[in-house]
Amino acid sequence: MNDEIFNEIKDKFNAFIEEDRTLKYLLVNAENLQGAAEFLKERGYEHLSFVTAIDRQNELEAVYLLSSYVEGNYNSVALKVKSNSSDAGGATGTKTEISDENFIVPTLTEIFNSADWHERETYDMFGIKFNGHKNLKRILLPTQFIGHPLRKSYPLGKEQEISLYGDFEATKDELTVDKFLKDEDKKGKTYSTQLMHLNVGPHHPSTHGVLRLMMIIDGEKMLKIEPVIGYLHRGIEKICENLNYTQIVPYMDRLDYVASMMNEFPYVLAVEKLMNIQVPERAQIIRVIVTELNRIASHIMWFTTWLMDLGATTPFFYGFNDREQILEIFEDLSRARMMFSYMCIGGVKKDINADIAKKINKFTDEMPARIAEYHDLITGNEIFLGIKDKFNAFIEEDRTLKYLLVNAENLQGAAEFLKERGYEHLSFVTAIDRQNELEAVYLLSSYVEGNYNSVALKVKSNSSDAGGATGTKTEISDENFIVPTLTEIFNSADWHERETYDMFGIKFNGHKNLKRILLPTQFIGHPLRKSYPLGKEQEISLYGDFEATKDELTVDKFLKDEDKKGKTYSTQLMHLNVGPHHPSTHGVLRLMMIIDGEKMLKIEPVIGYLHRGIEKICENLNYTQIVPYMDRLDYVASMMNEFPYVLAVEKLMNIQVPERAQIIRVIVTELNRIASHIMWFTTWLMDLGATTPFFYGFNDREQILEIFEDLSRARMMFSYMCIGGVKKDINADIAKKINKFTDEMPARIAEYHDLITGNEIFLGRAKGIGILTKKDAINFGVTGPMLRASGVHYDVRRNEPYSMYEKFKFNVPVYSEGDNFVRYMVRMEEMEESVKIVEQGLNLITSTTEGEIIARVPRMITPPKGSVYAKTEHAKGEMGIFIVSDGKPKPYRFKIRSPAFSNLCALPRMCENNYVADVVAIGGSIDPVMGCVDR
Repeated sequence: MNDEIFNEIKDKFNAFIEEDRTLKYLLVNAENLQGAAEFLKERGYEHLSFVTAIDRQNELEAVYLLSSYVEGNYNSVALKVKSNSSDAGGATGTKTEISDENFIVPTLTEIFNSADWHERETYDMFGIKFNGHKNLKRILLPTQFIGHPLRKSYPLGKEQEISLYGDFEATKDELTVDKFLKDEDKKGKTYSTQLMHLNVGPHHPSTHGVLRLMMIIDGEKMLKIEPVIGYLHRGIEKICENLNYTQIVPYMDRLDYVASMMNEFPYVLAVEKLMNIQVPERAQIIRVIVTELNRIASHIMWFTTWLMDLGATTPFFYGFNDREQILEIFEDLSRARMMFSYMCIGGVKKDINADIAKKINKFTDEMPARIAEYHDLITGNEIFLGIKDKFNAFIEEDRTLKYLLVNAENLQGAAEFLKERGYEHLSFVTAIDRQNELEAVYLLSSYVEGNYNSVALKVKSNSSDAGGATGTKTEISDENFIVPTLTEIFNSADWHERETYDMFGIKFNGHKNLKRILLPTQFIGHPLRKSYPLGKEQEISLYGDFEATKDELTVDKFLKDEDKKGKTYSTQLMHLNVGPHHPSTHGVLRLMMIIDGEKMLKIEPVIGYLHRGIEKICENLNYTQIVPYMDRLDYVASMMNEFPYVLAVEKLMNIQVPERAQIIRVIVTELNRIASHIMWFTTWLMDLGATTPFFYGFNDREQILEIFEDLSRARMMFSYMCIGGVKKDINADIAKKINKFTDEMPARIAEYHDLITGNEIFLGRAKGIGILTKKDAINFGVTGPMLRASGVHYDVRRNEPYSMYEKFKFNVPVYSEGDNFVRYMVRMEEMEESVKIVEQGLNLITSTTEGEIIARVPRMITPPKGSVYAKTEHAKGEMGIFIVSDGKPKPYRFKIRSPAFSNLCALPRMCENNYVADVVAIGGSIDPVMGCVDR
C-alpha cells in the first residue's frame, strides 16, 4: 500500500499499524471495519482473499486479507479487529477469556460477496458473530456440532456423535419453496407454475465429490441454488496446529488431491519466509517445473471430466493418456502418483536426473500438438455452444448420462442439427414410463475421428416446453403422447420407432409404416408400460396374425406406390413369402417379397416370432438374476451378451473391477467372437453350397466350447460374468488349452482362406452382391463387421475402449466395397486379430498367479438413482444395455440395444434389384440370430 493511502486510512478510521515479522496489519475497531473495507475497495483492493481469526486464548482477532489487481499495484492489505478493545490498538480493558457471545463484528457481505462463506467459516471454527450477515450458520461442520474447534480451548481428540440423517433433517427447511416465495414476494416477483425443491447429491457423480446442492426450480430452470459443503471436512488446520513444521507437508497433499505439488508449494514458502531461509536456485527452478507439470495434469483432469459431464467421452481417454505421462514423472521423483510429499522446507527431496529430464522433454515436445488437437476437438463444438439456445433445450443430468431435453416440435430440428455435426448414428429409440409421464429417448452417436461420443435426446409427454413445467402430471393414455418421426432423417428410426410404439404406445407422427414389429397385430396393450401386468396372458392365433398381415405388402399396393414415382413394370409381378420356417433364415424369420421374374423389387422382413419379453422380465428381477437372461439373446455368443450388462451396472455403481478379471473378460469375449464367426461363416457357406468348411469349423469351435465348459460348466448360456468380475479364474490347465488353441488357429484360418476365399463359385455369390454403401450403413444404424465392410473405421474396442482394451494391440479390418465378400473378409480377419488379443491377455494373466477376480460388491445390488448406457463390440456389432435405476433392487427400465435388430433392418436396401437366389447369400451375410433380434 502506498504512503498516501496509508496516511489517509490512518487518520480517517483511527487505524494503527501492528507489525508481525513478515506481515503488517491495519488495526481498526469494529465500528470502523466496514468503512475501512469500502475505502480500500474504492482504491483497487477489490479481492477479499480470506477472512479468519486468531485465538490468543484471552483475546480473539478477526483478520481480513484484501488484494489489489490494479496494474502496477499488485499487493495486499491485512485488516484486523481485536475482541477486547473499543480502539484499534487494544489498549482498553483487561484481557479476559472470550466467550462465543463476546465478539461481534459487522459483516462485509454487502461490500464483498465472497465474505459470505468466509465469515460463515470463521463463525463455524471460532464462534465470531458477524452482525448483519443474512445467513450466518455453520458451513463445514454439521448443524448439530457443539463448539468451535479452532478455539484453543477445544481439545484435538474430542469426539461428538453426529447423525448425518439428523443433520439432513435439521437443514431441510433452510431452503424451501414457501421460504423462497416469501423472499421473492418482498421483491415483487411472482411465479405462475408450481415450483419444486430439488436436492442433488451429496453423492451425485457430476459433483465429483461429496457436494449437496439444494435448488428451487421452475420447471427445468433454476431460480435459486445453495451448495451444502463440509462432508469431507477433516479438520486439517486443527491437526496442523498440533504437528511440528516438518510433519505438515503430507497434510497439504491431501487438500486438492489432483494437484498435490501445488498444495505443498505455498506451505514451504511460508515457513521459509518466516525463517528467512534461502532456497538454492536449482531447487527453486525444480519447484517451478513440477508445479507447472501439476498445473497441466490438474487442468487435464478438470476439462476431461467436465466434458464427459457434458456428453463428450473421447477427450477423457485422450487426456488421461497425457496425464499418465506426468504421473510417471512424479512417480520417478517421489515414488508416488498422488500425495507426493516432494517439496520440503528448504528445497526438494530429489533432483531431476537425466532420465527424468528426458521424459519431461518428450512430454513438452508432444503436448503443444495435443493441446491443438483438444482445440480442434472441443473449442468450436457447436453442440456445446449452440444447441441449448437454438432449440430451447435443457440439460437433464441423470448420474452417468446427460439428456438434452427438447420439446416435441423441436425434436426433428435438433436431430438434424446433430446429424449435420457428425452424430449420424441413431443407436436406439426407446421410452421410459414414469407412470404419470412418458419420456421418449433417442441416443445418437458420432463416428467422427477424435469425437467418438454420444448425445441423448429426450422428449417428455407432459410438457410443451422441454423442462416439463406446464400442467399437472396425470396418467398418460395411449393417445396422449405424439412425437414427430425421425424416419426422414435416419432410416434406422423406422424399426426403432415401431418397437417403441409396440412396447409403449407412443405415436410417431409422419411414420409411413407405424405398426407392431415384435408383437402380433392382434395383441392388445403395450407391455413395457408399468400398468401392464407381468403375467398377463392373451390368446393369439398365429394363423389369424398371418391373415391380418397378408395384405400389408401386395402387388397392387406396391404398384400404386411405384406408380406415384413414375415407375412401370412390363412383366407380371408376384408376391412371395419366405419363412417363417425357412432353413436359410437360421431362425423364425419371415420375408415378404415383391418379385419381377427373378429380381427382387421390394422385401419386407417380419420379425418377432421369437420375442420372449426379456426386457419386461428383467425389469421384474433383481440385478444378479439378470445375467442368465443375457445369455439367451444371441445364444451363439453368450459371453458377449453378458459383457455390456455387467459393465452397465458397474458403471452405475462405480464398481472398480479387478484388473485380472477385466483381462479374463477380454480373453473369453474374444474366444467367443471367434466361435461366433466360425458358426456364421460355416453355416453361411453351407447355405451357398459348401459343406466342407462346416465340419472343419465345428472342430475348431469345439475347442472353444471345451474351454468355456471348464470355466462355467456350460457349453451355452454360461452365466460366467458377474457384477464385479468373473466367477472362475483361468487356471494353468485352462491356460494350456487356450495356448494350444491360439497356437493352432492361425494355420486353420489360413486353411479356410485356401479353401474358400479364392473359390470361383463363392466369389460369384459374394462379390458385388448385397452392396451397402457407407452412407446407407450409417443411416440404417448397422454396426460391427457390416459397418466396417462399408468403409467406416469404427470399433468400440478401439475407439471407445472398455475393460482395458486400450492396453491390447490389434488391427481393425476395414473395407469399402460393402458387399457380401468384404463382410466375409472383415470377419475372417477379425478372427486373426482375436487370436492376437487372446495371446496378449493370456501373457498378462499367466505372468502372475495372483490377483482378485471379483470386486467386493454388496450382497443385494442396489444402484443409486440414475441412467446408464454401456456398449461393447459384439460379434454382430454394437451391443448395448440402457438401464434406468430408481434406487431399488430391480431396474426401473431395462433396454437391450440389439446389434442384429438394427443390422437386419438394412436387408431391404441390400436386396434391392438383386436376384431372389441372392436373398439367402445377402441375408446370411448379415449374420442375424433371431434370439437377439426378437429378444
